[in-house]
Amino acid sequence: MLKFLKNIFMQKEIKNEEINLNELEGWIESNKKIILNDLNKKTDEIMSRISNEVRKCNENLRALENAELANPKIPLRAKQALILKFRQVKWQKALSRAIRFCSISLPMNPPI
Repeated sequence: MLKFLKNIFMQKEIKNEEINLNELEGWIESNKKIILNDLNKKTDEIMSRISNEVRKCNENLRALENAELANPKIPLRAKQALILKFRQVKWQKALSRAIRFCSISLPMNPPI
């Protein structure tokens, strides 16, 4: 717990590098590779999460297509009310999932 609080209140030290003009091109290339590798890993992770969510959505759609009412003698007005409530709940869940998915922590000053 203390480590967590310590990380919040401590300023992270930014390291400065001095590079000769002759070495600049090589330095850019080496850092570019590191950044691109990190970006590829994060992209793969996000694509995997998206793929899992699409799979879950397809499973839910198949379940809905095969679903039947427990009591087929429900009046039409009650069926309509159930459908409206179902849609409201589904939209709320979908919206909260989208918000959680979009709240991926990104660095405030991404490296260039």
